[in-house]
Amino acid sequence: MITTGLSMAGQVAGHQAENNAIAGRNRAKLRNHQEQNRLYDREVMFDRAQYRNDMALEDIKQDDVYKAMVNQWTQEDQKLNRLFAESDQKIEKAVIEMYENEYAGTQTGRTAARLAGKSAKKLGQQKSEILHNLMMSKEEAIVSKEIQTEEARSKSRDLYEQIRFAPIHGPTPMAPELEPKKSSAGLILGLAGSAVGGFQQAGVFKPTKISNTRPPGAYGGASDIRLKENIKEIGLSPLGYKIYEFNYKGKDTRYRGAMAQDVITKLPQAISVQDGYFYVNYDMIDINMEVV
Repeated sequence: MITTGLSMAGQVAGHQAENNAIAGRNRAKLRNHQEQNRLYDREVMFDRAQYRNDMALEDIKQDDVYKAMVNQWTQEDQKLNRLFAESDQKIEKAVIEMYENEYAGTQTGRTAARLAGKSAKKLGQQKSEILHNLMMSKEEAIVSKEIQTEEARSKSRDLYEQIRFAPIHGPTPMAPELEPKKSSAGLILGLAGSAVGGFQQAGVFKPTKISNTRPPGAYGGASDIRLKENIKEIGLSPLGYKIYEFNYKGKDTRYRGAMAQDVITKLPQAISVQDGYFYVNYDMIDINMEVV
């Protein structure tokens, strides 16, 4: 009996040790999952801060692009104003030269008129050339401004594309799959087997030949799976007990009932042990033992 007790204690200790190890591994998985979530949250926070900073820088660069375009326009206007001023000076100089050349001296008649007309013609040619150059310069300034405007728009679009989309983060870390604890059913069966073996060794049970067709009594016959064959699961009772059809080994009669190894995991008090085999008290469960 001491050996049996030590064996049963060892089984309990081993079962608890396995469950403790499983619990430890599950805790480690959960801690790792928490750390992954913290890292994920930090990355999201940093990405959002970087995006806000990029947006602020983009606003500054957009302003710089606009200012650069306005400065280029101002330079074109100044260049055009300078050309107009220079042209005015050229026209004024040409008018002065015309009046200075109008004096025909001692010439009279046609010669005097021809000399005066020559000066006026020269003035007209100079004015025409100056005005033509001014018109061309003005058109060039307009074209240059359009080019500068388009370049500014292109730079503005490029800057906008850099911050057009906010950062998109992937899914949060998946929760780990935890290991289930060891079921107590196996422990109960092992302890029951050890107890039966201990009682047999102590002489409490006297092995006798077991009839597989033991007449129904308080425990309805042997329900141990070790005594049965051709077992077929056919359903589930309202209380959750599995229902089987079977025959006892070496017998042809088919029965319908429960399996002791199933009942012991749900209602151990409905099980008795006789001659090393499990019996079910059918009065305590919602299944009847009956011939098919």
